[in-house]
Order: sequence, then C-alpha cells, then structure tokens
Amino acid sequence: MPAENILKKAIAGHVEILPDQAGGDRHVIREEKAHDIAQRHNISLYDVYLAALEMEILPYRYIRNLESITLEDQLTLARSRVCIIGAGGLGGQIILLLTRLGVGNLVIVDCDLFDETNLNRQMLSSMDALGRPKAIVAEEEVAKINPAINVTAYNLRLTKNNAEEIFQGSQVIIDALDNIPDRFILETTAKKMGTPLVHGAVAGFIGQVMTVFPDDAGMENIYDKNRGPIPPEKNPALKLGAPAVTPAIIASFQVMETVKILLHRKEQLRNTMLYLDASKSEARKLILKKE
Repeated sequence: MPAENILKKAIAGHVEILPDQAGGDRHVIREEKAHDIAQRHNISLYDVYLAALEMEILPYRYIRNLESITLEDQLTLARSRVCIIGAGGLGGQIILLLTRLGVGNLVIVDCDLFDETNLNRQMLSSMDALGRPKAIVAEEEVAKINPAINVTAYNLRLTKNNAEEIFQGSQVIIDALDNIPDRFILETTAKKMGTPLVHGAVAGFIGQVMTVFPDDAGMENIYDKNRGPIPPEKNPALKLGAPAVTPAIIASFQVMETVKILLHRKEQLRNTMLYLDASKSEARKLILKKE
C-alpha cells in the first residue's frame, strides 16, 4: 500500500461534488476513478474506498444509502467482517444484500454444489452455476457486483472442529443453514467466541428470524438440542417446499439485524423471534424466555 499521504492525494485529485437524492452536495469518488487509483498504486479497490471514507469522501455507488446509513456508518460497514454459513436460499440473498450495502469483509461457508432444484429460489444459482460449488460461485458474484468487498470462501462443511477458526475476526455470524444439529454447532461456537448470531429459517411461506447474543438462551428456546436430524417426511422445509419469496423476506430481516448489530442500533430481536407468514401477510414477535 502506498504511503498514506500519497494515496490521500490521489483520492483528493478525483473527488467530485455531486448532489444526493435530496439535493444536498456530497464529496464523492466514482468507481472508475477509484479503479484507476487502485491499479496505479497496486492496491485493492477496498483499500481505496476505505481511505476515501476515512477522508469523508463517499464512494458514489453508496450515495443512495444516505441518510439511512450515514457516511460514518458506511465506514463502519466497510471495516466490518461478517460470516455467512450457507450460500443457498437464505445465504445467497444475504450475501447479495451485504455486498450492495458495502459490508467490506465477507466469509462464506458452504460445502454444497448448485443443482436444478435450487433455481426456483437461490439467487446465486443459474444455468451456468449448475454443478459448481456454492461458496465459489458466491465469491465470483460478489466480485461482479462490488469488487471493493473482500471475500473468504470456504467450500466445506461447518463442523465443531473448524468453526472457531472460520469465525475468527467476524463481528456477526449469520445462520443460513437448513438443519438443526449444525445450527447448534454454529451457536455453541459463536457463544464461546462472544460473537452475536443472526438465525433465520424458512418452510413454505413461513419464516422466522432471531438474534442471539452470547448471554441469550437462543436456539434452545425453539429447538430440541438433543434431537437428531429430522426425517424428510417430517421436515417442514421439505414438506412445505421453499418458494422464492420466503427466503427473500427472511434474508432481508437477517441482514437488517446484522446491520443493527454492526452499527450498534437498538430494537434487535434478542430473546424474541420474528414469525412471518407471507401467505397471510402476517408478522408477529414472539417473546422467548431468557436464560
């Protein structure tokens, strides 16, 4: 990385003053100019954008985030690291939303390959992706949308033996899994490491979201910890299917919970489960017992 003053001078030389959506003037840098600086100084686009935000210069791609997300917030998101476990129906949506929001560092974990049955709902799946690892496809798609995002992709299954290493350095862990035993592995490790966890699950047009901090009871409020894998004929997600609309809704709420954690905003779903039934346009908050 070039000397700090050299980089700042290069960024300052390409700043434009442009109106935001409300008509106010903003100091911004366009993607093309940021790319030029990155190539000229042999650094990543992430480094250019991070330096620009530290100078209170907004990457132009984020101008429509204002004012719901302030310039200071955008810098916080750029510095953040979020780990997504699962890159399928929920995970694919989550990854794309975090990418567009500008969360600067993503860890993506999935051991599965895309197949035809994923095409109905998984936003990262396509005809070209069939037979390819979901984590690797996710990394490629992030680069197409926002090359200023750093991605660490793990094409493997989360286990109690590798979870702690994978979660290292993340401020939030997101549960986009489809089975209960792995969720408890995820939660146990997250609590051990003192890291908040955002849970989501879908079945048919029904979904749920819950945020679990290390001191919260968490999954034990909604799942039987000692129960093994659910047989397919009794698994609600398999019996009711997974239409595209439900993962999109639940993933959006999971990302909102993640943003609230990263930006230290209130009203998180702690000891509370948000239950949604899209077919009835119904949403309820269920208060869960505290540990």
